[in-house]
Amino acid sequence: MSGLRPPVQIGSVRLLEPLGEGGMALVFRGEDRFRPGAACAVKLLRPEVHRDQDLVRRFLREGEVLTRLSHPGLVEIFAFGTSGAWPYLIMELLPGGSLKACRGEAPAVLVRRLLPVCGALGVAPGAGVLHRDLKPSNLLFAADGQLKVTDFGVCYWEGEEGRTRATRSQMVVGTLGYMAPEQHGDPRRVDGRCDVYALGAILF
Repeated sequence: MSGLRPPVQIGSVRLLEPLGEGGMALVFRGEDRFRPGAACAVKLLRPEVHRDQDLVRRFLREGEVLTRLSHPGLVEIFAFGTSGAWPYLIMELLPGGSLKACRGEAPAVLVRRLLPVCGALGVAPGAGVLHRDLKPSNLLFAADGQLKVTDFGVCYWEGEEGRTRATRSQMVVGTLGYMAPEQHGDPRRVDGRCDVYALGAILF
């Protein structure tokens, strides 16, 4: 399974050069023939974990969650599903790097950059969504300089049927240094304040 080649095309989107990879996913630049000149990002679940149905479900639920949210401070999702053996997300391309590059900026400048993130964090809990892993590497800049929240892979979603399967009660969810104290217990027993805490840690 690990020798499986990524698809050349998913629907109307042609996969171009790789942009990066992580422990769970591969990311490619994509080009949609119906949107000429507007690149997108194609996120594929790594083939080594295709057989793990819990991980596949968690990967695809990010797409479902993002289709229910709409805010300029949130990454936009265009499509998600499975192409052959490959679970995929087709998303807005955010080519401007992450907030990590802004370390050392004047506090007032950084606060202005984060205002759209504050707005997005105000919208998400109203839809029953908590990010739970907010950190500088998950805050990416669009081409126009707009900062956006990405990576909802471990979010909590009240509307998800059977959500206890997606996050086991003994699992610690989040990144040390940005996690609220209550996240070290049952990760399902948190509310929107955990994301506010993480935002405060980022600002600090």
